[in-house]
Amino acid sequence: MPDPRFSQHFSSPNPAAGGGPFPSDFGYAAWSEPPIACVTAGAGAVGAGQLALRRFSVPASLSIATVWINVVTAIGTPTANQNFIGVWDGTGQLCGLSADQSASGFAATGLQGINLQGASGIPGPPASTDTLYIYVGFWWNGATAPFLARTTPLDVNMMNGSVANPISNARCLTAQSGLTTIATTPTQLASLAKNNSLNGQFWCAVS
Repeated sequence: MPDPRFSQHFSSPNPAAGGGPFPSDFGYAAWSEPPIACVTAGAGAVGAGQLALRRFSVPASLSIATVWINVVTAIGTPTANQNFIGVWDGTGQLCGLSADQSASGFAATGLQGINLQGASGIPGPPASTDTLYIYVGFWWNGATAPFLARTTPLDVNMMNGSVANPISNARCLTAQSGLTTIATTPTQLASLAKNNSLNGQFWCAVS
């Protein structure tokens, strides 16, 4: 007979019983990890024009209007109209894209709420997804990179799983270079060559 002390061991945490913290406690729908897991240093600099990606689970079908990041070091001398952040669903399909962040999201330090919008055929808010997880990604162009809040600096294989873990399951990634204006936005991630990279280790949340 199973030991009754362990009968609830694998139950979902119950907020009423003191579980958490949960994204909803902070007003988010989902996040890459709890903010308490972050350290003061920023994530490693992603190369100019390179797509950095975080993959994380979402609790249910949801519509996303805002992406949240925390900028530790602002971008230096940004190139206008070449700095963006977006959301892709679990199949890799683009859901929504921000406006240019040269003078806003990447240009200031601290917590930044970046709204998604429609432009030139890019889906606008709300960015709807019914997949089990999403990707949040960004790219920048300018003199120096923005540094975003990140989790504890671990080996990339600890963050993403063993080296045998499929790249499709990796949580911290980089993919595609040479991104500049909105016209270069990858609308589908499936065809991109992805790489395990702690430069994709930035904290993010959606609401």
